[in-house]
Order: sequence, then C-alpha cells, then structure tokens
Amino acid sequence: MKIASLLREAADVLWPVACVGCGVSAASLCDACLTRWQPRRFALGEHEQLTALGDYDGDLKSAVLACKERGSVAATRRLGQALADGCPPADAVAIVPPSRAGVRRRGFHCVEWLAGEIARRRGLQIVRMRFTTGAVSGTQKRRSRDERLSAARELEPVRRLGRASDFSGLRVLVVDDVVTTGATMLAAARAVQDAGADFVGGAAIARTVRRSGRNAD
Repeated sequence: MKIASLLREAADVLWPVACVGCGVSAASLCDACLTRWQPRRFALGEHEQLTALGDYDGDLKSAVLACKERGSVAATRRLGQALADGCPPADAVAIVPPSRAGVRRRGFHCVEWLAGEIARRRGLQIVRMRFTTGAVSGTQKRRSRDERLSAARELEPVRRLGRASDFSGLRVLVVDDVVTTGATMLAAARAVQDAGADFVGGAAIARTVRRSGRNAD
C-alpha cells in the first residue's frame, strides 16, 4: 500500500491537471483554495471540539472526494499541512479506522496520509485505532446517528510503535477525513480516554452540517 501511495503522489506532482478544489490548472491543490480553507474550531460534543477547514460543501467537498475516492496523496498532504496549524497541542494523533468495505473498494485510506502529515508537521506520534468487533462494515452515508453510535462503540487504541500499551497522560488528537454525526469521533475519544490518555479534540478536513444549519455532531 505504501508503494501505491508513493506512485499516486508522484503522478500528482509529475502530471498535474487541475486543482482538486476549484479546477484551475495547478499541481493537485492550488494556493488560493488553501488560503480560503483556514482551520476553525467547531463543537463536536458537549465539551469536545473539532478542528476542520470548513463545511463539506462546494470546492472543499470536491477536494475531499479527490482525496477519499480518487486517492490524491499530494492534495491530502497539503490539506494535512493546513489543518495541522490550527490543531490543539497534542503528543499523538489517532487514526479513525475505515470500514472494511471501504478499504476493499478503494485500496487505500486517505486518513493515513492526512494524519501522517499532521504528525510529521507537529512532531507527533501516531496511535492507531481498531474496531474490536466486525460492527463497522457498511457505508457510513446510509447510517443514522444511532446506527453510527452503535457501530462505533467497539473501538480501542492499538499500542504505539516501540512502546508498551500504556497511554497514561498521552494527549491524543483523533483524526478523520469528514465528520458527519460525530459518533465515530466521540467513540474514538472515549476509547483513548478509557486507555488512560487525554482526548484534546478531533481534526478533520471538513464537517457536514445539518439542513437546519446546525453542526451535525
């Protein structure tokens, strides 16, 4: 998978066609789009916060789809750089795991690239998350908030590279591509807290807004 991502990134750089956001001629993602998408804080739960570049709409939605569905590594990493500057202080980033169906269909997981760029830019460790049951296997789009809560309940952090599985006192930032209901993000927050770590907030490229205009958390 690592070789495939390197090939994708090389293609982005060597044969750029258009910005994945606005469509102008550019190498993967233009500076004008990145200037418009500045990291902002949104409510995630009752006390938690989410750092995101904006709402899942318009050009930002196009950029997310290019990263998530078409595997634009270069664009994902540029978005990670932009997002990293607005994230709260942390010691590690935790990657929200994909559904098995998503990995089979796409062959990659863009959150790996996103979290990796945030970790690299901020000098953070990477903590991986996993589902302890096979609950999450379908498409998140078709799930209600209650279904997502139920499916995300069995999450746990996997031990850090080169360290024992003691997360005591570790400040963890949980990373995903898009936050829709916030259920999976909050389940990940509970998982890192249960492991003894401190959840400092979530980070995502975009967040989906309810039709009423309220944040879909």
